[in-house]
Amino acid sequence: MKKPIYVLATIFLVFLCCCVSNPPPKTDMETVREALTSKDPSACDKIQDSVIEGTCFLNLAVSSDDASLCDRIKDTSELRLKDKCYMKVGAYKKDPAICGKIQDSAIKESCMQQL
Repeated sequence: MKKPIYVLATIFLVFLCCCVSNPPPKTDMETVREALTSKDPSACDKIQDSVIEGTCFLNLAVSSDDASLCDRIKDTSELRLKDKCYMKVGAYKKDPAICGKIQDSAIKESCMQQL
């Protein structure tokens, strides 16, 4: 009769140890917050969702006035995050060369008008 109790206790302890030693992975949004707080673009690379990853790089580029971070956006959606990143940084820095990197003509025109 004691053997099933020992087996159940052992299973419970193994389960408990695994849960404590392996915390759940961070969500993409937690990783974005970490990247913005630490100003570390390598944190954005850890994000699985391409739109959230692009938004992470966009926010870092804008907060640091660094258009090179826009280059790291993998723009696979219709959201044109890379173009919007160049527009925000280019308009803020009043830099036509940054606006010139924009592919979408309407966004490029908007960027140039803000110079």
